Amino acid sequence: MPSLTTPRQLSDKAFHQDAAQGSNWRTRIGATIAVMQRTGVVRNQSYESVDEEISPLVIAMNATGVIRTVGSCQGHATGRRAPYVYFKAPVEIAALIELALRKDAASDGSQFRTFWTVDGLFGEEGELVFRLHAPEYDARSGKLPEAMCSFYLFRSRINSELMSLGEVVQKAVLSYFGQHGHYGVGQCGDHHRSTDE
Repeated sequence: MPSLTTPRQLSDKAFHQDAAQGSNWRTRIGATIAVMQRTGVVRNQSYESVDEEISPLVIAMNATGVIRTVGSCQGHATGRRAPYVYFKAPVEIAALIELALRKDAASDGSQFRTFWTVDGLFGEEGELVFRLHAPEYDARSGKLPEAMCSFYLFRSRINSELMSLGEVVQKAVLSYFGQHGHYGVGQCGDHHRSTDE
């Protein structure tokens, strides 16, 4: 049985041998990842690109004119990264998004399988940046079997949540302008960066 140091080091021969021998889950998942990489299911991308599955959320956020995304990831089993979007916006907008997410989580008919939240932190230049993410997915990303299930096998669940997040964000922005009687002063621009490798 081959030892698994990285998924890329597992060969096709090892994959077929492991499948025939019914070896441990780490090796089987590693073999699956190797096949995914070889067939193009997993691909390298530039830092400036946006993952396909999170792009509707990124577009919805930037389309508000008051939110500017600065980085995102759709969640990847092979890179063991959970989905997130980093963005810049007025604190009041970020707070309304957070409140809308909390309200949804408390409702009986929640649109989400897990709780999503907005955190504030300081960016590279000391500016306030917000992160939209799901702590449960963050935890799952650190465990290969759970990352494979969440970010690959049941990918459609996360994709559905990402689409719903776009609606929550847009409603929160509209509620802000409904309270303040005006709509933004032009587009913030899309200076988005994806952290996928």
